[in-house]
Amino acid sequence: MARLRTELPAGARAPRFFRLAGGVVLVESQVPAKTGKGLFETHSLLMGESGAPARPQPGDL
Repeated sequence: MARLRTELPAGARAPRFFRLAGGVVLVESQVPAKTGKGLFETHSLLMGESGAPARPQPGDL
């Protein structure tokens, strides 16, 4: 998780965590968009319980 936070640009919102039906965790963080004030880009990744990258399971997405 520390790596994710260091890779996010300045001004990024704190990551949010969602456990999906298959058990993997979706991590999302919003970053201010360069295209306009008040707009955000969402950066996301899926990880397993150990924190390693994971693939979605059936029914997750």
